[in-house]
Amino acid sequence: MNKLNLVFNILPIGLAIVSAIMCTRRFHEDRRRHDRIVMASAVVCSILLILAQTSWWTSYAIEGYLQGTWFANVIWALFNILVTVTFIMFAYRPKK
Repeated sequence: MNKLNLVFNILPIGLAIVSAIMCTRRFHEDRRRHDRIVMASAVVCSILLILAQTSWWTSYAIEGYLQGTWFANVIWALFNILVTVTFIMFAYRPKK
């Protein structure tokens, strides 16, 4: 497995960790029920994403290069990156 592929697979995990932390902080700051529900679901999705991405990457690393999995792995990683960036954007609140 080359270094670029490794970074590409670890990036969604790092973003999901940042997303989970930011959404947890925002969950405790918000008072509106709707915002708390959104942040709670974002935290759960981030944790599930970490589990899914690490299990996918681990099986890929252990099994070696499997035919057809490279393309699916790239699409999965891109999807995870977009989801975590969206969660981070929801959680980010600029200082006034």
